[in-house]
Amino acid sequence: MDTFRHGETIYELLEQEKNARKTMYLNEIIIQYKKWKNENLKIIGNDEEELKKKIRLYSDYRSFLFSKKFREESTFLKNRKLFETALSEFIYYIVKDLKIFEDKNNYLGRAEIPMNLKFEYENLNNIKNENILNMFNQKMRLVIGRKLEIKYRIQGRRSYFSESTIFPFIVVTTAMVLDEWFIRNVQNQVRRFKAIFSQSIFIIICEVISSEFKVDLNILSLDGIYILQQQTTKMRRKEISFDVVSAFLEKIQKYFLQEEEDLLTKIQKGILIE
Repeated sequence: MDTFRHGETIYELLEQEKNARKTMYLNEIIIQYKKWKNENLKIIGNDEEELKKKIRLYSDYRSFLFSKKFREESTFLKNRKLFETALSEFIYYIVKDLKIFEDKNNYLGRAEIPMNLKFEYENLNNIKNENILNMFNQKMRLVIGRKLEIKYRIQGRRSYFSESTIFPFIVVTTAMVLDEWFIRNVQNQVRRFKAIFSQSIFIIICEVISSEFKVDLNILSLDGIYILQQQTTKMRRKEISFDVVSAFLEKIQKYFLQEEEDLLTKIQKGILIE
């Protein structure tokens, strides 16, 4: 599954478009998108200067993409995915250079992950010939995990059934504006997610938060919510916060170090189980 969902979206719109003016605009966007993508792929580290450069590149591209002519009723105002996917692709660019990916077994990208597992069969007398494991997957724009191959066989059967999926350690979902509808919808996903992957974490990243946001955060199952511009929709627009981006990346790195650090702490204490 291609990681660059924003780029895919632009090309999908271009392929479907019949209007000459909108086609011209989409070609204009593609030129700037390619520059943004290529500049990010040239960066192979995440030190302070490199991270600040990624933020500047996104801010510049975002300003271009949100130009008035692209957001008019007669152009792409109704094509929300065109604007929303830019944020998720930006998150990919800031995550891709973390040291955890020196381990080539770690997966980063879009993925379909199981949100429900069921064992079902049609005929009890023929169960050994049926594929009884059904996985109901959901697409996620950014997943850090490992590829998982599941093989099983029913007693009395020689051959195996196989399923391939991604075992997620971290799932990140994005929203341009975080509002109550979005977070309640995500919360339903998280409950199903945690029922299967209890030790994995689920994070929301948004640019701004609705000024009418009144959700009780204490009852949420989420592991993190990051507001890149540190503002509500009624506040004057700010720049993307380097500190917020850094805190998000630190959260990911701590997750991968946590198990090793917890064990070391217990060893130093002298009690592994109490």
